[in-house]
Parts: sequence; structure tokens; C-alpha cells
Amino acid sequence: AIGVAIEGHTDAKQIVGLHLENKLCHQGAWLRSKGFDVTCPGGHTGCTATKKMPEPFSEYDIGLKLGQDLIQQDIMIKHVTTDGDSRSSEGIQAAMAQMNPLWQVVRQADTTHLGQSQFRKAMKATFSDDFFPAVTRQEKRDQQKLFALDIKHRCHKIFKTRFETMTGDINKIAKRMPTVIECTLDCYG
Repeated sequence: AIGVAIEGHTDAKQIVGLHLENKLCHQGAWLRSKGFDVTCPGGHTGCTATKKMPEPFSEYDIGLKLGQDLIQQDIMIKHVTTDGDSRSSEGIQAAMAQMNPLWQVVRQADTTHLGQSQFRKAMKATFSDDFFPAVTRQEKRDQQKLFALDIKHRCHKIFKTRFETMTGDINKIAKRMPTVIECTLDCYG
């Protein structure tokens, strides 16, 4: 399992933190096949495993380790962008709280994952029989897929444009979204 922290403050998008967790150890497996009683991690010289096989990988723990590493570099994190089901931001929050108990890390949703969620929802949605002007079920399915992709790309473009024109001020963007939604519905109408 790999956790990567990439700064989004500059155009360079540099990697500022990296944490690896590994359950595999070739040398340990080889030693066991030769009859040696070794356990990984750390049961022999040169062990590459960092976690025992039955231990689950944890996005929270990876976020915690990344946060602790960033603190050692004197980097305090204010915003974390993750996919919707990730707990890594909670781990980073816990690490930052060790340094400053009042510090708050704000999780932001990754637009790629948001777009994929929109696409899946549009593909699962039930539309009226005459919504797509197709004859066969497969043609309707194909048109629904095109519609889902259009929604995904349109929403991404709208947000990207709003973000650029409003210089990243999320409050201004949120204030304007109701009219954007109305305009988008009118456009599809």
C-alpha cells in the first residue's frame, strides 16, 4: 500500500510525503521454503515486510504516518484532497492535532472521483421511456452512457472554470452554483 502526499499549492505539484506498507518478503518466503522458522516483518535480516500478513492495510494509518512525516518537515496541512471513501484525511488530522490540538484539516473531494460518482449515478438512474430517442434497449443504454459522460465532463468543466474565474474562493463558487445548476438544466432541456 502506498500513500503519497503531493502539494497542490504550486504548479510543480511536488511529492512532499511518501509512506509505504508492505506485507511481502521474498527472502522470508524463501527461508520458510527451506525449513527455517522465520516470521515477517523483522524476523530475519533483510526483511522487506512492514506489516504482518493478517493485518489489514489502513488508509487512516497511512494518513497518520504521512502527517507525522510532514510535521517533521515543519509542514502543517490545512486542506487534504482525497477520494470519497478515504480515511487518510482523518489520519492526517490526528497527526496535525498532535502538533497543535486546535488545528483543523479540511477534507476536499477529488473532482476525478466526484466525476466518476456522477457517471455511475447517471448510469444507474431510471429515465422515462421517451427520454432517449432510441428504438432498441442497447441504443438507449448507449445514449444513457453518452449522457452520463456529458454530465461528468460538463460538471468538471463548470467547476474548473468557476474555480479559475473566482480565484479558488469556494464561498463565491458555492454562492453561484444554484444559477449554474439552473442554467445546466435549461441547457439539457
